[in-house]
Amino acid sequence: MRRIVIALSALAALAIVWWLASPLFLNETVDEDFPTTSSLAPDVDPVELLGDDAVLPEGMSEPEAAATMASAAAVDQTASEGMGEMATAVMVASGGFRDVDAIHRGSGEATIYQLQDGSGDYVLRLEDLAVTNGPDLVVTLSGHPDPTSSDELHEGFVELASLKGNLGNQNYELPDDFDPATVESVAIYCRAFGVLFSVAPLTSFQ
Repeated sequence: MRRIVIALSALAALAIVWWLASPLFLNETVDEDFPTTSSLAPDVDPVELLGDDAVLPEGMSEPEAAATMASAAAVDQTASEGMGEMATAVMVASGGFRDVDAIHRGSGEATIYQLQDGSGDYVLRLEDLAVTNGPDLVVTLSGHPDPTSSDELHEGFVELASLKGNLGNQNYELPDDFDPATVESVAIYCRAFGVLFSVAPLTSFQ
């Protein structure tokens, strides 16, 4: 019986060690397209947009036809207003990720956009992200301009979501009550141990 208990304890310890250490040797790459109305809201009702009697081009599904018509309508609208190319989003704030220390390192760009689709929604886009991987990493916003500790990060702290991947391009929708005036930085943060992995101080364009 004692041997069974020891074996089970050893397995549990190994599982914990693997959860803690394995991300340091593994990378996860994400490559999401630039945020648009269709990419953030893929549940558009194609029947409502196309109409009940719509005839679809051969080989095109209803959602694909709906997305095509929505893009064409937006282009027509901006062209009629004499704006030339369609503006899908406006840059609100941006900044580059920096290393926190010799172990926790990061690079890439964090940019907050406001979508120009009539919704006024905001989205955070991380581009060319390369950050040290680790357990329980989350994407956060902070009211501190350049936090160097967990305490500073939690000034005006907002946790957005788990990090989708430690490499690549990715989008995160911001809360409905998001106020860009309250955010000074973006950070990758280990929630389990309260450790900063990388910080991007933001420059506002408003």
